[in-house]
Amino acid sequence: MFQPCYFCDDLGWYPGTCLEYYGFYVCFHCRNFSELHVDYSIQEQGECGICFENTTLLTLPCNHKLCLQCCKMNYFGIATTERPVHWRELNSPIWPKEFDDPESVHYEEYEAFRTEWFNMDNSYEKLIRIRNNLLSIRPDWMNTETFLKYEDESLKYDKESRRLEKEWDEYEENKRIGCQECPFCYEPKKDYRCWGCFLEK
Repeated sequence: MFQPCYFCDDLGWYPGTCLEYYGFYVCFHCRNFSELHVDYSIQEQGECGICFENTTLLTLPCNHKLCLQCCKMNYFGIATTERPVHWRELNSPIWPKEFDDPESVHYEEYEAFRTEWFNMDNSYEKLIRIRNNLLSIRPDWMNTETFLKYEDESLKYDKESRRLEKEWDEYEENKRIGCQECPFCYEPKKDYRCWGCFLEK
């Protein structure tokens, strides 16, 4: 089961990519490639120096401490809109077993057909009409009931994935993000302690 990352809201590429740390999940990217380099297993309870909430704190490499929410705002951003469904949360159709083979001949043949005839900028309804008009020139195996059902689901999945990707990009663009450095060590704003400082960048 996929779990969204607490910080970036994204999902792991496969189950288990987002690791759990005492009730919240952190993805591989946020653990290894983000600006926030902390040991998530080291936590303590106390007052956050930014929001002054008494909550779970993470210790930054400089030894200053921030709560999870302030870390999320400062290093990753918080969106002003509701989190949409991520395209990886969709159930992708499964290639029919009867058309599977060690050399993937059927798969490669279909991919070539699909690339030649299907413009994915078209609507799902138009793609189905195009497909139906091409039945006479397709190999018989592509016109079986099993494969047609898979193809219907596959085209629908691709169209829905594209729509969700666009929604996700808009969601990311609406995020407010802080200075992406320790708010106490960051020289130009060394003495700030308000939410406004997070919204300037």
